Amino acid sequence: MALFASQQGRADDTLEPLLALLEKYPSSGEAHYLIAANYAELGLLDRAVTHFQRTVELNPKLDIATIQYGLLLTALDRTDEANTVLDLIV
Repeated sequence: MALFASQQGRADDTLEPLLALLEKYPSSGEAHYLIAANYAELGLLDRAVTHFQRTVELNPKLDIATIQYGLLLTALDRTDEANTVLDLIV
């Protein structure tokens, strides 16, 4: 359901099932990543940063999340933090 809503461009409809997934699997880096991406799409950037950070902590090998996290920090003019994050994949 969340994937279908996401494919339809309805990020707001995807949050509820993803948050339920996160409640069931709080240590899932992938769940945090999907929530972060949805929050970013909705413009809830502080929440996105929180979940991207947790994603990288839980699954440092999820390079796409690390890249998106670094790009978000750059867009927020948090360049030093972005450089630190992006150094993780180099």
